[in-house]
Amino acid sequence: MGIITGDRGQSEVVGAILLFGIFILALGLLQTYFVPQEIAATEQNHVEEVSDDFTEMYASIGDAAGSNRERSASLSLGTRYGVSTVFLTPPPARGTVESESVGSLSSENGDAFSDLDDRELVNEVCGLSGVETKALTYEPRYNEYQNAASHTYEAGVHYRIVDGAGLKNSQRLVDDESGVTTIHLTPITHGSIRESGTSREPITFKPGVTGDTGTFSVGEDDTPATIEIPIQNQDGWKASFDGDFVMPSEDEAVLSLDSESGSEQYRIRCTPIGINTDPENEPAAVFTGDDSGEDEDTGGINPIGADALVLKGPSSSADKLVLKNKADTAKVVTGVRVPWASNPGNGNGISSVDLTFAKTSETASSVNVGGTKFREVNEWTWSGEETHNINIKGISGKPNAAIAVVLEFEDGTTSTYFSSGKGNNS
Repeated sequence: MGIITGDRGQSEVVGAILLFGIFILALGLLQTYFVPQEIAATEQNHVEEVSDDFTEMYASIGDAAGSNRERSASLSLGTRYGVSTVFLTPPPARGTVESESVGSLSSENGDAFSDLDDRELVNEVCGLSGVETKALTYEPRYNEYQNAASHTYEAGVHYRIVDGAGLKNSQRLVDDESGVTTIHLTPITHGSIRESGTSREPITFKPGVTGDTGTFSVGEDDTPATIEIPIQNQDGWKASFDGDFVMPSEDEAVLSLDSESGSEQYRIRCTPIGINTDPENEPAAVFTGDDSGEDEDTGGINPIGADALVLKGPSSSADKLVLKNKADTAKVVTGVRVPWASNPGNGNGISSVDLTFAKTSETASSVNVGGTKFREVNEWTWSGEETHNINIKGISGKPNAAIAVVLEFEDGTTSTYFSSGKGNNS
């Protein structure tokens, strides 16, 4: 039997090999060029998601400080790529959110707060023995996208860093839109977080008590008060501020509250923020609300400062406010109101009180407790560095009794004074 020979089928084999080679080449080209582009697009979408998340987180911190209620936000740490049975995809892109201590706020009291002696101004306003502040930072680790920004929050400032350069974002540290420049300190002082992965991480921000200096003046010849805030990135802070009022250096930002900064009227507020933790602070004066109408209070409780009308203790009690003018110019009161009073064990409570200015014996009778309108008075005047009493009838001086009295001055500003009954020494 002869051997059958022929070349039938050879062309089909060669064609199949060529087609397979073309297919492999195409896969290689797609793996090399198309897949990285798709991965970069997925990562770009996540960059935008994180930017929205961190902006929302920044807003939540500000809202917690402004409302004195805890607020929550969440942050997408990373992203996963689509599953493919043909193409090779890298591991999921992971990110890290972390709080890290960067130091403590410090200050110089200046002439306006020289009465604090060795006590630092920021410690008094924030109500802490030391105001350690933490940066909250998000760092991404992408496989393809190379221009992703890191996000950082520090003491009221949110900035981004790309290739070492700062990108302007938001700041709530300085409000100079009105005639008074307000410094809002919102340092993260309590709690911590460090989470890495691809999940969505929830974070709760809990505010402490908001401290307030009330409005104070700085003259040309006065030594200014200064605040030093430790920072991580000078470029980020420079990108967030215009002008020279906030001066960032390599490791701190300095605020000098003087007349050369474009303002002679200042106030400082501080709300410590905790991450999933309640800050425990006791400021020297408590902020009671922004001025949003003629009947709203604008001053802190028991104000401090070189030009303030201050509550003197231990002589003051619920039935007697002893007030001293710390300025060398007169303080003239034109209205009073009593938003709150408590007299436990006194039956049906207190509906009204009588306030008598001891210097002139003039009485504002039947001032409603809880009323929103100021009762006019005939220019109750404290001359420079004088002390006078306001005696209150309708509430006792017993330890559990307490009252809040708001005084309106002739320039339209207000201050709120809280005093309780005298207790026994133990």
